[in-house]
Amino acid sequence: MVNVDSEQNLISNFKRIIILCSTIFIMLSITASYILSRKMMKPIIRSWDKQVEFVENASHELRTPLTIIQNKLELDTGIGISEEALPRIFDRFYREDRARSRESGGSGLGLSIAQWIAGSHHGTIQALHNQPKGMIFRVKLPK
Repeated sequence: MVNVDSEQNLISNFKRIIILCSTIFIMLSITASYILSRKMMKPIIRSWDKQVEFVENASHELRTPLTIIQNKLELDTGIGISEEALPRIFDRFYREDRARSRESGGSGLGLSIAQWIAGSHHGTIQALHNQPKGMIFRVKLPK
């Protein structure tokens, strides 16, 4: 019989070295991944912080006009709108004067957007005839 104790001892030591090196490599790769991910996230976190700061700073700009509008807002300017066109003035892209183009005055979205904003805030917008000329647009928003 041949004595293989030294070879078995060598294999056992080799297994320990492989396990130790693998553990060290895994720990190093996890640490490197963590450090690199933190470094790569800095611009995203900075952008997020700027967005949060902007929203906090802009919130007063949104509240101020809404506070003014909440009571009641009436404007009476212009030549008015015909009775036939009145039901359609809040439709998107609708213009009462077909001769008008985008270059000469609007795209027909203004009143549609105004109605959407009022509805989003659980409010209403109405168009009423103002005698002798013009229209009254009444916007009401809940408090």
